[in-house]
Amino acid sequence: MAPKLYRYYIYYMLINSATKALVPGLHAQVVTGTQLGVLKMVSQDMYNDAVFRRLKTLLEKQAQLRSGSKFPPVKVPATVLEKAEARLKADPVLLEALGSTSGLAVWHKFEKTLLDDPTLLQDFSPDSQASWILEALRSGYVDDVQEAARSGATLLAAKKAAQALKTLKEAVDSSESVVQNGIFEVADASSLAEVEKASTAASAALEALEQARAHDPESPSMLSTQNQAFNEKLSTLVQTHAGFPKVINQLKRLEVASRNEDD
Repeated sequence: MAPKLYRYYIYYMLINSATKALVPGLHAQVVTGTQLGVLKMVSQDMYNDAVFRRLKTLLEKQAQLRSGSKFPPVKVPATVLEKAEARLKADPVLLEALGSTSGLAVWHKFEKTLLDDPTLLQDFSPDSQASWILEALRSGYVDDVQEAARSGATLLAAKKAAQALKTLKEAVDSSESVVQNGIFEVADASSLAEVEKASTAASAALEALEQARAHDPESPSMLSTQNQAFNEKLSTLVQTHAGFPKVINQLKRLEVASRNEDD
């Protein structure tokens, strides 16, 4: 019962979605290839920007694959993306290849499989343009993505460890309140069930964080920078609220904790 224009649009969307799901390579060649071709006729700079946006998405997906996480999404550092953009736009041959039918046909494979997977294009001839594109991406961009993935994995492990410690503190505070108030009727072994569960989870999370830091060469410098920034901000807060002793008492807790961590 919809107007013809709406019906045609619905038909187009259904066909487009089905084609993209069933034959992604062909879909990219026809749809994306046409879009890039039009941009190139209008402006080479617009074409270059569009190709880089596709590469940026690829780098983010590669970082996600390497970190092994699905949420939160891995954020590739801006410095890595800036370097990748400069490198790509200084390479007109690769720019053209990434927008070619050969490149578009295998792009969906690149987004779902690690670029350094030896089986990625095993069915393609080593002399094919697709294989050349893959080698160009491997040699020019994989190391930067690996670095971003390590940093993303460390950040994810740190967030999980922080949440696990928060949960443990809440469980211990609850049990401590029962004991301190002499409510021994419920202060039996069962009252430690949540503490046991939370402590096990916290230990596992901290171990995972240590492993992530050990595999992240940027972790020591990042920790040093963040620790310095934290202490500088805390010092500013202490000076700002110096006239309110009750506020300062709480801030001093953070100062003590920070000093203990440094020691």
